[in-house]
Amino acid sequence: MRPKTLIGTLGFAFLAACGDSDNTEDTSEEATETAQDTQVPDGAADVTTGIEDAVEPDTLADVTDVTVDSASDTTPDAGPDPWDVASAFVSVTITGYANNAPRTLVAGALWAAPEPETYALADASGSCRLSFGENFFCDPPCEAGVCTAPDPADVCTPYPALLSAGNLVVSGGSDSVRMKAGSDGGGGYASESDGAVWQTGEEITFSADGADVPAFSTALRMIEPMVGKDLAALDLSKPLVIEWQPPTSSGNPTRVSILLQSDRGQHGRAYASLLECDVPDTGRFEIPAALQAKYVADEVWGCGKCPPSKLTRYVRTRVTAGGHEIDVSVRAQEMFLLTPWSTPSP
Repeated sequence: MRPKTLIGTLGFAFLAACGDSDNTEDTSEEATETAQDTQVPDGAADVTTGIEDAVEPDTLADVTDVTVDSASDTTPDAGPDPWDVASAFVSVTITGYANNAPRTLVAGALWAAPEPETYALADASGSCRLSFGENFFCDPPCEAGVCTAPDPADVCTPYPALLSAGNLVVSGGSDSVRMKAGSDGGGGYASESDGAVWQTGEEITFSADGADVPAFSTALRMIEPMVGKDLAALDLSKPLVIEWQPPTSSGNPTRVSILLQSDRGQHGRAYASLLECDVPDTGRFEIPAALQAKYVADEVWGCGKCPPSKLTRYVRTRVTAGGHEIDVSVRAQEMFLLTPWSTPSP
């Protein structure tokens, strides 16, 4: 089983909630770039965006947690292992691609249990892991789950229940995003806005009034934008050194997730491979050569959809509400195209 990162889980959650089957051509990491983390599950998320009174920042603490329901323990831990990802999440992501204007994505999916695994861990080195996608096909096709064992077993593993925490409000400064739970009582949360809704240093509060998952509230400060250095000039035929502007202000200690994705024009929800690294936010990281060699192998690449790679600064905490662990994060992301054919000309 591949240990999933939060970044991967964000992409998987909403497509899985739609009942993806063996016949689905779109993948969880499909290059819809700016909208991929906000795909709304069926019957879910009546989303409204509005303005509410400014939230007074807490200048003494970077993380604030308020217990709204006596059944909810919303005290965050000291910081989750980057490879240990809860089944439920809520996030704010300010994302951009090349020279396009940034967009703000607010997303959440409260799975009752881990999703079916569709990637197998192939190799690991230091802070990085390489996984290969497993697009099995069952006969008859899976209707409400994923084929996790092909012929002759033909095992369809169902998706877990998608729970509701009632109405969810994400607010900071003078802006807020209000999202209602799905009409069936479950479903995910999703909203997308032009521009960067929240600025560096603003406290963002995540509050839910409770349903299947009891009420919870926690807060994180928005982090600095992610600005990569010469990402368009990266060359997979050379040692792969990824650089970005490190943070300049104090506050929450940030980490950086590097996600490189390949495909070979296949159908199914899983890409051919994922190369994931989770590293300190120092401004520079060199991909391990052994993993890079396996990532660029001919049998891995066909580039039917050419998914984007992602460089993401983030802060994440974990709260517990009624026994449900929820990862809450703020992220600043830059996406870029990196394939064996997108390397610069000499």
